[in-house]
Amino acid sequence: MSGLIYGLIRNKKRKLFKLLSLPDSSEGVKMKSKLACGLIVLVLFSMSVFASVDSAPPAIPSEYWGTVTLDGAPAGDGLAVTAEVGGTDYAQASTTSSGYYNVILVGGDRPLTYNDDPDCLNHPGEACIPCVQDTSDCIEGPQDNSDVKIKISSTGSMPYVDWVEGSSYDVNIVAPLGDWSKEGCVDMTDIGYFANWYLQICTPLIPEECDIYDLYRDYVIDMADVGVFANNYLVGCGG
Repeated sequence: MSGLIYGLIRNKKRKLFKLLSLPDSSEGVKMKSKLACGLIVLVLFSMSVFASVDSAPPAIPSEYWGTVTLDGAPAGDGLAVTAEVGGTDYAQASTTSSGYYNVILVGGDRPLTYNDDPDCLNHPGEACIPCVQDTSDCIEGPQDNSDVKIKISSTGSMPYVDWVEGSSYDVNIVAPLGDWSKEGCVDMTDIGYFANWYLQICTPLIPEECDIYDLYRDYVIDMADVGVFANNYLVGCGG
């Protein structure tokens, strides 16, 4: 492709030099104008060919904010806020202020590159920009409905939130993870809260009150969630 474009441009340049030697008659001016327009179109086309590969626009950032209850009280000012997906922080740097947090998530999956289809061959006629196939298989970051774990000073909070491109949500969070009583300690009181929801089914993608207890995020409150709770038992309790 590059050789063909180079040859076309070279041929156009020869014609250009020939035409530039024409007298400035009305016909000569018209021919020069047509050639100039043709060259502009050709250059723009060649630039689009080379720039298209792996140049899909990034995902639209999403934003989450709300109150922070940390250790049983409103969080103090200046505490680092992170938002992790799969252990990677995708939040712009921010800190707590007046008991609130605010995070803007960036770096999500580019929507115009298709999963496992780096050349867009399976999507003819659709908006699709080729990407360089690597270990991500055209998945450049978190996708819609990926679990986002918001942490305050590296302390896990609940509930988890979902990554949704371009979204804006008001979500109040409590840290540490499992502190449903908001007392600042994951203890037997929280076991009682959890027991009331045991085996409750939570509908996927629909915000429900039981979501906060579905720590494993499989839409049912079961022993998997007990395991997550157990890993956080007594966090914040001083022992």
